[in-house]
Amino acid sequence: MRAFCVAVIVLVAILDVYLGFFARQPIGRWGFPVPNYVASDSRFLPVESVQPGSPLAKAGIVRGDRLRALVDHALPLYFPGPQTHMTFEVNHGSSRRVVALTAPRFFVTRYPVVEIIFFSLEMLWLVLATLLVWRRWEDDKARLLALYFILFAFTLPGWASAIPWPAYGLYLSIYALFVFAQYATLVRFAATYPAAASNAARRFVAVYGVWLTIGLGLLNAISILSWLWLNVSFTNSTVYRYASLLCADVLPAIGLTLGFLGSSGIERKRAGALLAFFLASITGPVAYNLILASSLRVSYELRPLLATLAIQGLGFVYVMFRQRMFDVTFVLNRAAVYAVLSSVLV
Repeated sequence: MRAFCVAVIVLVAILDVYLGFFARQPIGRWGFPVPNYVASDSRFLPVESVQPGSPLAKAGIVRGDRLRALVDHALPLYFPGPQTHMTFEVNHGSSRRVVALTAPRFFVTRYPVVEIIFFSLEMLWLVLATLLVWRRWEDDKARLLALYFILFAFTLPGWASAIPWPAYGLYLSIYALFVFAQYATLVRFAATYPAAASNAARRFVAVYGVWLTIGLGLLNAISILSWLWLNVSFTNSTVYRYASLLCADVLPAIGLTLGFLGSSGIERKRAGALLAFFLASITGPVAYNLILASSLRVSYELRPLLATLAIQGLGFVYVMFRQRMFDVTFVLNRAAVYAVLSSVLV
């Protein structure tokens, strides 16, 4: 089992390298902000603005118009491939007309500095996961943390640059499951470390917080499939974003805070350091989710806000190696460990 986990880590590292430096999947774009599954029928779209020179602008579609995509399901509407042809019914006041549009070839905007930070963080997580798997396999807290690191490294890359767009709807639902599984491992770890600080409140978070996170992940995965393939949305982007805030930020912060308050000595120092680094690291993700929850749109331009997660990586390095949260330093000489991790972060 330990060897299997190491093989998974190697596979995730290869995927991260490919996604970070080689993947370049073209997509299409209609030229107006696409809401993120807010309508009861996802084929209806209000036009709030039109990008100059876009297919919509060339067809004479203006702000205030309402579009109805004449398709069986909404996937090609929200996630068109390059050169996707689609027919729309345009409602302008009391008049209606039908137009045929083609989504031009487009590449998702990339941010090299931010992507290097993400890639470094992914590699750091995988290094730490390898050390925990290889040295502390018998420790349930170490296994839990290693799983969190692996899932984090798997879900953080920009998969949009690699997924063929006809398969994107299925990918979104599977991705939601992996993301909330990552949140569940973090909630469980935050509510059980340090073990000496266990109390009724932490046990409640460790059990019901995890089940709540898994349930919200399933709900969002099913809702995404329903939205794209059945044109029925029983949740929306606001639900997804607030669920992410609750499971990725609020519940772990509660668990770490209770652990800090209930511990003493060196464990209190470790828990305090983890809590401080964690709170600093989630400032970007909290802003990211709040903005998307209020705008109800898909926006790749907000992704740089997630770069503050690098602070969380520094925190785990500090606590694991400086405060000896787990005995893993035997694997490498301390100077070598710091050199490797510093080079990865740089």
